[in-house]
Amino acid sequence: MEGLMLTNIKKFTFGVFALFLAMTPVLGIVSVNKASAAGGPTCGADGVPYSSFWTDATIMTNQTANFTNYSDGCGDQITNYTWDFGDGTGYSSSAGDITHVYLTPGVFVATLTVTDEVGLTDSYSRDLNVRDVNQSPTANNDQYDFSGLSDYSLDSGNTITPDLRANDSDPEGDFLFAEVVTQPDHGSVNVGQSVYTSYTPEPGYRGPVSFTYRAVDVYGGVSNEATVTMTLGTVVPDPVAPTLQNDQAVVNEDSSVQINVYANDSDDQPLPGQVDVVDGADHGTLQNLGNGSFTYTPAANYNGVDSFVYSVTDADGFSSQAIVNITVNPVIEPPVAIADNFSVSEDSALSGSVTTNDSVEGVATYSLQTQAQHGTVSVSTDGTFTYTPATNYNGSDSFTYAVSNSEGSATATVSLTVSSINDDPTVGFNFTVGSHRNVSFANTSSDIDGTNLTYSWNFGDGGTSTAVSPTHKYKKLGNYIATLIVTDANGATAVITKTVSL
Repeated sequence: MEGLMLTNIKKFTFGVFALFLAMTPVLGIVSVNKASAAGGPTCGADGVPYSSFWTDATIMTNQTANFTNYSDGCGDQITNYTWDFGDGTGYSSSAGDITHVYLTPGVFVATLTVTDEVGLTDSYSRDLNVRDVNQSPTANNDQYDFSGLSDYSLDSGNTITPDLRANDSDPEGDFLFAEVVTQPDHGSVNVGQSVYTSYTPEPGYRGPVSFTYRAVDVYGGVSNEATVTMTLGTVVPDPVAPTLQNDQAVVNEDSSVQINVYANDSDDQPLPGQVDVVDGADHGTLQNLGNGSFTYTPAANYNGVDSFVYSVTDADGFSSQAIVNITVNPVIEPPVAIADNFSVSEDSALSGSVTTNDSVEGVATYSLQTQAQHGTVSVSTDGTFTYTPATNYNGSDSFTYAVSNSEGSATATVSLTVSSINDDPTVGFNFTVGSHRNVSFANTSSDIDGTNLTYSWNFGDGGTSTAVSPTHKYKKLGNYIATLIVTDANGATAVITKTVSL
């Protein structure tokens, strides 16, 4: 008989269940008139030796397999054991037991030939199934819906027997068993000696149940941990408050937007038509349209962020609140230029900026439109300017500038007041030498401010005068330094000296 002969029953335990399997292989017995190993070899009257051996129950590639000799010389001594392992290799020895490593899987015919001391021989062969090294199975999560079971089925102690192996797999196709890892919180799971899992519900419990298990193959390979989820009966949920999610809205400056706050809200029943505003918008107005819809209009020219809080109360009296956050995007408008006024002192330069009171959105560019009449002005693109009045000018002046952005341009006038300052007088004189050492001095001094001047002459010989254009008689010939000091009405002075040669 080929196959597994169920003679020596062994018991293997995997986790919480027991697996009973006959594991005594006696494959391909060639010799006849031989007793089983359990009873020992039977020698015949012919004195021929008896050849027999056993191997490990499971032989894996690249692992050592044990070959145990059960031969008998039947009255004579066995002097040689010749092994043929069926994979192209063999071994001859005077010792009976031996080990061998198979490198590839398959069915191999192993043969032991024994020779006794008088030269008689006997051979015994058997088929050996060599497997690759066992690979672990894979367990997958399971879901079962038993919501349709009656209360009697769930509360009377009856069991539910789902086949957890249905979606599990083993690389070698080995038979799989289940091993429970964690018990459920409600009810109990039993595997026992059956391949089917037996679940006993907890009386009165309705809802989800879960437990974990592993798949185990007949060679002891253990899978990953998988979760079994079951739904028992119909669960009537308790009333809950509406689930409101915060909302986001975007609108352009000086526009309106309609917001449906119910778009992302939910409840265990239809949401009511009435929505209450708990805290209104700070920078705009709200119009409640009903059924969760609002129209929001930002305040004129406002841009930035705004928000409001709303509340919903369902038919069970439960309420919730949520926030609507609104972003008001700025919109670029044409610029507005406002007239400016500046003051500067005579003969001084003025630097300033015309941007202070202008209203410009986006990128602004400034330029000079009309030049000043009593001075010069330059305007930079950033709105800064420099004004220099004409020399000694005081009074009023002005210029115009333009500012532009992507939406248009505007102009404005800058009024300038040039305040007067006292200028130093201009001093000068000429002289003419006459007879008898008489010198006539002609005053050429002036004051741009038009004030009256006073004169102080020093003729260089000790003589002085306060006349406008005096005449002076020198006593003797020589070179004299004549000095004129001119003073205006505000006390400003100017001095000049000249050499008078006689």
